[in-house]
Amino acid sequence: MAVRFDKAAARALEASYQTPEIVHQRERVLAHLPLGESTRALDVGCGVGLLTQSIAERIGPGGIVLACDRSGVMVEETQHRCAGFEQVNAFEASVGALPLADGSVDCAAITQVLLYVDDIPTALEDLHRVLAPGGVLVVIETDWRGVVLGTAYPELAEKVFQAWDAAVPNPQLPGRMHGLLVASGFDVESVEAIPVLNRDWEAANFSVPMLRDSVKLARKRGFLSDSEGETLWSEQQARGDAGEYFFCVNRFLFAARKGQP
Repeated sequence: MAVRFDKAAARALEASYQTPEIVHQRERVLAHLPLGESTRALDVGCGVGLLTQSIAERIGPGGIVLACDRSGVMVEETQHRCAGFEQVNAFEASVGALPLADGSVDCAAITQVLLYVDDIPTALEDLHRVLAPGGVLVVIETDWRGVVLGTAYPELAEKVFQAWDAAVPNPQLPGRMHGLLVASGFDVESVEAIPVLNRDWEAANFSVPMLRDSVKLARKRGFLSDSEGETLWSEQQARGDAGEYFFCVNRFLFAARKGQP
C-alpha cells in the first residue's frame, strides 16, 4: 500500500506524535535501544524525525544515526529537524531494500511501518542483515481491532475497522510478530503493551484525527454510507462535548536481538 505524505500531513503527524501517549511510546523505544557514544543506529520509517532526534541527542557526535523513509517529504522533515546533528544521515529507502552494508548498524527501530509492507519476511531479513551480531531491533505495531471506542453504534465502528483492515497489507500484525521475528533469525527478548488512551475530544490528541481519517476511509471505500459516517462522527463529537469521549488502543513493542555467529 503506497502511503503519500504532503507538508500538511507532516504537520498533522508531528502534532499527534508529540502527544503524551506517543512521547511515552518513544521513551519506551529509547529504553530498549542500546545507545552509547559510538553507537550506529537506524530509524526505519523516520517520519518527521522525532525519534531520530532523540537518538542523536543520546549518542552524541561520536555515533551515527541513519534515518530512512520511503517518503521524500518525510526525509526532508527529518533533515530539517536534525540539521544541527552532524551524526544524522537521512535518506529515502524502503525496508527490504536498505542500501546498507551487512552488519553496519548496532540497533534499529521500526515504528508503524511493517503493516504497510507486502513482504514482511523479506523486510525482517533485511533488518537482520544490516544489524551487527548481537544487535537489537525494536518494533512497534498496533492491532486496530483492539480499539475500545465509546459508541452507541458499534456496528458502524466495526465497519470502520473493517475498512482499515482492507486498506493495509498486514492488519492485526502484533499477534504474528513474535513468530515472524523468530523465523527471521531474531531472539525475542521482551514484549510490552503501550496503551494510547484518550478521554478528551481535542484535535491535538492522537485519536481524533485518526478516527476522522478512518471514517473518511470507510466512506471512500464503501464500508460506510455518507449518512452512517456522519452519524458516527457526530456522535463522537457529542460525546466529546459531554465529557464522555473514550478511545483506547494498545500498541505493542517487540525488542529482539540478532544472535552472535
